[in-house]
Amino acid sequence: MIRQADLLAFCRAGLDTESIIAVLSAITSRMNANDPACIALDKCNDTLMDLQEQARESELWAADDVACKRAQSLGPASAIHSFIQQGATA
Repeated sequence: MIRQADLLAFCRAGLDTESIIAVLSAITSRMNANDPACIALDKCNDTLMDLQEQARESELWAADDVACKRAQSLGPASAIHSFIQQGATA
């Protein structure tokens, strides 16, 4: 039988964030919500999900910055045209 400590050690060994969230969720799903260990693992999971969302937002902003710089390099008229097209499709 796999122990929770083994699963957590496996997570520390280099799983990606999404996999760690899945493991922690699986562990806490069988625990009493009032258990201090469950509360601690839920907080860890919440923090990981927040970090994951921040990373997604950063990627979106970075892609937007690249698109804006590309459009600006083509000149103001092109930047406005590109902005209007992207706004219409978003």
